[in-house]
Amino acid sequence: MLNPSEVATGVSAAWRVFLGRPHPLDGLDMTVEGFWRSFLAPLLALPLYVLHVMAEHRLILDMLPEGAAIEEAVFALSRTVGFLADLAAFPLLMAFLARPLGIGRAYVPLIVIFNWTAPLIAVPLSLPSILLGTGMLGPEPATLLLLVALVLAIAWRYRAARAALGGLPAMAAGLVALDFLLSIVLSQTISRIAGV
Repeated sequence: MLNPSEVATGVSAAWRVFLGRPHPLDGLDMTVEGFWRSFLAPLLALPLYVLHVMAEHRLILDMLPEGAAIEEAVFALSRTVGFLADLAAFPLLMAFLARPLGIGRAYVPLIVIFNWTAPLIAVPLSLPSILLGTGMLGPEPATLLLLVALVLAIAWRYRAARAALGGLPAMAAGLVALDFLLSIVLSQTISRIAGV
């Protein structure tokens, strides 16, 4: 489990990245142990993710034809698998690509800061579906809010990648695009397999 000091350091680094402060990764644990412990950071957003999945399930049920249903357990399992796959896929892919791309030394900082930005990015990304699912927003404002959240998330990841790479804007943009596309492919694939 992460201790409060680790959480404060990680969240502070993620926030400094967003604000574009100098040396935003200072204080983060870049040791092997720190690398593996950073994978616990996205779990900080788990309660929010659960609310998001519940709202998404309700919205999908509302759009189904009369008499059709999606098993709640199957839906929850597919989203859990998706969450875990998304957490592992980019770091695993980058483990193979970092050296050929000439960014082997940036691999650990990149994954650590991506993991620490994840719980903060989850807030704007989850909000539209939660507000829509609870009836607090209509479909049009929720869609607009989601687009704003996506732009924010991509910009945040881009800044995180640049900080980890020590610059290299084109490489940072490419890595963020790869991460984003990988998430979409995984999500769609798991949904199709699960039939949801």
